[in-house]
Amino acid sequence: MTEAQNEANLNDVIETSEEAHPDHREHGKTPPRPSEAALETRTRHEQETVNETDGDH
Repeated sequence: MTEAQNEANLNDVIETSEEAHPDHREHGKTPPRPSEAALETRTRHEQETVNETDGDH
């Protein structure tokens, strides 16, 4: 056998079942931006938490 026949290729090993469609607007490891409703919920929760801890002092 020649050396070229012995080299593994990912196409020989993996059967692809889906295609990757990169989103170039954000970094690959950055989570998607939360929705306005999610941001509002987080803000409300943080405000409630701060108000609770302010009453303890």
